[in-house]
Amino acid sequence: MSRREPLLTRRPVLAGLAAVVAAVAAGIGIDLVQPKHKRATGPYAGLVNNLDDPDSAAIIGTAILAHAANKTAAIHEAANFAKDRLKSETLSSALTVDAAQGFLTEVNGWVIPITLGALCVLAAA
Repeated sequence: MSRREPLLTRRPVLAGLAAVVAAVAAGIGIDLVQPKHKRATGPYAGLVNNLDDPDSAAIIGTAILAHAANKTAAIHEAANFAKDRLKSETLSSALTVDAAQGFLTEVNGWVIPITLGALCVLAAA
């Protein structure tokens, strides 16, 4: 009778386990190095913090405000619009509805939902 080799031996199992541990450790290390979600401050922080990246939104908002005749009025209008729009639904659903209904705005070649535009203006304020 011949002796059968075991399907799994200790060395390959330990090597596989070490590879999994190394991959998890590398993933944790990468996650620790990445910058965390930056929070907005200021009078419109409650609205702006719905966005993942307020700094990038401020760049878009600055471009929108560059076309406004009265920046203070535009900021006030954006705040009222965003408050009203987001009081009864999430940002995600508001953006989906905006896109579906064609409520879009264009700034420097970017076409974005109007609710996102309003939040970008507030991020720039």
